Amino acid sequence: MLDAAREKLAQYVSVDKVSFHQSSIDDLPLPSDSVDVAMLNQVLHHLPVEPHWPAHVRVLAELARAVRSGGLLSINTCSLEQLQDGFWSYALVPEAVVEMQRRHVPLDTLESLLDKAGFEPVSRIVPVSAVLQGAAYQNSRGPLAPAWRKGDSMWALPSADELAAALARVERLDATDELDDFMRHHDARRPSIGQITFVFAEKR
Repeated sequence: MLDAAREKLAQYVSVDKVSFHQSSIDDLPLPSDSVDVAMLNQVLHHLPVEPHWPAHVRVLAELARAVRSGGLLSINTCSLEQLQDGFWSYALVPEAVVEMQRRHVPLDTLESLLDKAGFEPVSRIVPVSAVLQGAAYQNSRGPLAPAWRKGDSMWALPSADELAAALARVERLDATDELDDFMRHHDARRPSIGQITFVFAEKR
């Protein structure tokens, strides 16, 4: 991904407007108080899950070290409600949904962790019109394609049995012309609750 970013931003790299670093998320190669804005984009649910979220505490403390006073932190994540009802295909893998919800910090808890790390939570924004995977999201046969599933980390979580059952269900629904109705039914709440939530906080 860094190579892809370097290629896309080559014109800025060549004039020293952009630089890239690869590091652990809790040990950034940046001076203290040197960053105006930091972004975490669908990252936090990949951290280890333990009581009281210690890995998340370490990451937020490291960001608080790097971000200057008055600087901003933007976190793109999902609410537990969005994971439950914001993605039609998740109805096919309910056990994986439970595991994904376990990996997501509830938003109120996240804002409490931000406060303890030295950030002032300032807003939450839910872009209800934003659809992850774009037009491909509405492809009711999408889950059958490995490339489609690779576009969403949820599909890395089902057990082999749950995945096989989900794909068999898609095939059955498709064979009886019920698949599009299944998608519409399980997509009904998405337009009102969205799929992602941005949490914004300011460094004290």
